[in-house]
Amino acid sequence: ISTDDRGNLYLADIGGDGIARTYSAIHRVEEPDPADQFGPARIEQSWFIRFPGAREDCESFFVLNGYGYLVTKARVVGSVSIWRFFMGSATFSTLEFVASIETAGNVADASLSADGRRLAFITNDGVEVFFINGNPASISRDARADTELSLEDMEGVAFTPNGLLVTRDGAICVRHVGVRSK
Repeated sequence: ISTDDRGNLYLADIGGDGIARTYSAIHRVEEPDPADQFGPARIEQSWFIRFPGAREDCESFFVLNGYGYLVTKARVVGSVSIWRFFMGSATFSTLEFVASIETAGNVADASLSADGRRLAFITNDGVEVFFINGNPASISRDARADTELSLEDMEGVAFTPNGLLVTRDGAICVRHVGVRSK
């Protein structure tokens, strides 16, 4: 689940989990009223995306400047990859490689700060925050801050006005960005 700078809500069906399929899907939906206890979310637009080569497992999606970005989950030789597609009028898109970045662990979620300057990854070792200044292609291990957390099953991360909101199975924990720089 992600949002963009206009408040649109996106549901990304991008995980692998052993599913054999050609395309993954991103859906922009009308945000449901939290007062409603049930009911479908109305899909406003869908994009069907695929990798140019072998399909990769992803759990992270964010939107920036008209592009949808996916971050691969599993590290390959210590790094994960960032891919993107243009969210213009095309319904079917082939992802474009953006960057590769070394991480401490597998990436379970990513979040972009409201100003587009920071990109956070939640891994099994904690939170890694990269200073991208609105350009994910500029991601670098030299421009980052880490927060080590000793929580199991960390699944989600989101920027808040006071830091980062980290979620895990059955619990929420708030941590601030930039505890330790590398």
